[in-house]
Amino acid sequence: MTLPPLQQEAALLVAQDKLSNAQIAKKCGIGSTTLAEWKRNKDLRAEVEAHRKLWQKEIRTRGLAD
Repeated sequence: MTLPPLQQEAALLVAQDKLSNAQIAKKCGIGSTTLAEWKRNKDLRAEVEAHRKLWQKEIRTRGLAD
């Protein structure tokens, strides 16, 4: 299932692991409770994991710096 654009953005931010949940929610224009609900969604969790796996693969393939 394809996530709506706002949930795709949230998934990317969660995967980056640089912002707090409150910061991610604010950046997406949603409440913290909504983000917490989204993070329990299997499709959003799968999107987060897909981002992380892609980055891990890129790191292994190209190294940390280009």
